[in-house]
Amino acid sequence: MTIPVWLARLVTYIRWRYFGSPTHPSWVLSALSDFSFSNAKLRATGWLPHYNSTEAIRSALGMECK
Repeated sequence: MTIPVWLARLVTYIRWRYFGSPTHPSWVLSALSDFSFSNAKLRATGWLPHYNSTEAIRSALGMECK
């Protein structure tokens, strides 16, 4: 079932404002946006990442990298 964006924002706002939901209404539009990025321009300048994806996730979770 698909619902209109305005309805999703309204329901999310009511839940956030009056029922203490941690989800802000602006997240509805954020969920519809593409947030994929590329580091190709940075790599072209000679930049290299310090960590790979696995190491970054483990670091964010406070786990030791092996």
